Amino acid sequence: MIQIPLAKIIVLLFLLALGLLFFFFWLRRMRAKRKKKQLENLRKNFVEESPPEIKEASEEDKELLDQVVEKINKGKEIVRLSLPEKVSLRIESPDVIVLQTPTSILHKSFSQIRFQKLEKEEGEVKLYISDN
Repeated sequence: MIQIPLAKIIVLLFLLALGLLFFFFWLRRMRAKRKKKQLENLRKNFVEESPPEIKEASEEDKELLDQVVEKINKGKEIVRLSLPEKVSLRIESPDVIVLQTPTSILHKSFSQIRFQKLEKEEGEVKLYISDN
């Protein structure tokens, strides 16, 4: 059997542990450098966009929304609405509808009405509502 002095074994284990310690520090440093380089590249490539200009809704759009609101307030359970071709209506929450036109997006909230379902048919929209 080979006999190695205990002192040599302890020194070799200590050197091995020290080597592993330095290796893990080196890996950590390399990861940090790589991460820093990625962040610098992101900052370099990042282009700030100016916020979109908020435009006032046109009178046509406001009138269209008023007509829709008027029909909804007069309706009972099912409200049939005929909207222009490029105008869409959707339910955002049980008490909020959104009228989207090519130039603007208008929201309307109702306190006494809950919207259940919206069905789109040819040239017409059926809006199912319930009173609160």
